[in-house]
Parts: sequence; structure tokens; C-alpha cells
Amino acid sequence: MKPLAIRNWLVNLHDGEDSVWETCTKIKGIMSLVFDFVDHNELFSIGNPLAKVTIPASEDEKGEELALLKPEQVWALMERLPYPVKIAVLLVATTGLRVSEFLALRWFHIKWNKNQISIEQTFRRGEIQRRTKTRASNAPVPMCSALSEHLKDWRGQTAYGNDGDFIFASTKLEGRQPLWGQTLNADFVKPAACPHWQTSKRAILPSARRCSVTKPDTTAIYSHGNFDKALEAQREYMERLRRMKSASEATLMTSIGLGFLTSRCFCHP
Repeated sequence: MKPLAIRNWLVNLHDGEDSVWETCTKIKGIMSLVFDFVDHNELFSIGNPLAKVTIPASEDEKGEELALLKPEQVWALMERLPYPVKIAVLLVATTGLRVSEFLALRWFHIKWNKNQISIEQTFRRGEIQRRTKTRASNAPVPMCSALSEHLKDWRGQTAYGNDGDFIFASTKLEGRQPLWGQTLNADFVKPAACPHWQTSKRAILPSARRCSVTKPDTTAIYSHGNFDKALEAQREYMERLRRMKSASEATLMTSIGLGFLTSRCFCHP
């Protein structure tokens, strides 16, 4: 096993599966112990590749600030993304769901009449795990009416809109599995992001999640302790996105109108 391949795998765990660096460090330590055991007992002649693997010890990475996406950045990113990726970004930014949690969602997890989303399982490394990452995660997440409308809109477009279907089903796998977090980040989100994000070592989706969790001026969305407060904060966040959409559409219509008038002036003497 090559050190670089091991490091890339650990980084993928962090970026795609939203595992914290502390978890990745523990995995690295266990793997290192296994190699040392094999070498010490002369079961196989091999050097320990983990000795050359370096990863951050915590989320406080040196040389790079924690990327927190503001509402205007989230909106700008969504405008560049196709369905259903833009819905995934919206869901992460407004609810604070982990990547592994929203990928595992099926339509029956959306409780339309209760304004909430039920978190019961996760999707990791190609498998559905019928448990959540933490005990606190196994709790209903608020869903305001604006977010509900976006989800209903996507359900009307997808070929996998039955109750038991994955909300973010993989078309390549004919809906048998959801999309992979690494695929969303690498193939869609990062190419659509600004140059700074493209060169960042961090994945964009976890960054969008952290903006809703850590920015009190936008919201503290993912707080199971106070459902009503979190729901109201989510409404405010969605309202900010709605105003950005309205402003964007107004600018577009103005541009179209000016273009039409200009063409009339130059083409019709």
C-alpha cells in the first residue's frame, strides 16, 4: 500500500463522508498498529506506510481558514448547479445536515404535514447504515414552507419520486443507491465554485453545512434543542435567498429589456 493512496483515502473520508479529522487520525492510528503487528511478528516483510502519511490532527488546519459560505455565496453557487445538486446544496445550507445524512434520505423521510425531516440513517462508502452518526442526530430537522416547496419541485422532476425512492437517487444505478458525496463535490460543486474554493482542500458541501451551524447572524439551523427557534431561523435564511433570487431575476429582465431596445435602435432606422 502506498502512503499517498492511504492519505487520499483518508482525505476522501473527511471530504465525502464528512468525517472530522480526529476520526481520520484514529483510523490512521489503528492501521499503523496493524502494520506494526505484522512487521513485529514477521508475518510479512513490509515497512509501515502510515509513517509517511500526514493529515491534520483537527479541524483547525494551519494555513487555511475554515471556509464558511454566506447566503449570497450559497445562492451564487446554486445558480451554477444543475438539479438535483442545487437542491442538495440548499438542503445542506438551510438544515445543517451532514452529507451522509441527506444522501440517505428517502421521500418518506419528509414529513410534509409536520414541517420536518426525519433523520434515521446514513449513507457511507456505498452502504446504507441504519443509524445516525450521533444520538443527537436522530431527531427531526425543521423544514420551512419555502424549503418544502423546493423539495416538492424536485420531486416533480425526478424519475424517482415514490415514497421509498432516494431523494438524491443515482440515475446510473437506476435509483438503487443515492449519489456519492465524492461525486457531488468533485464533479459538480467544486467546478461550479469560485477559484478560491476550487483550490481549497476542503469540500464545499461540508463548508455549506458549517455556515448554517456556526453563523448566528444567518442561523443556527441544526440545533435539535429548540425546534421552533431553528424553524424560524431557517425561514429567515430562506427569505434572504428569496430576495437574492428576486434581485437576480430583476437584473436579468433589465438586461433582456435593454438588449431588446438596443437591437431595435440599431436594426430599425
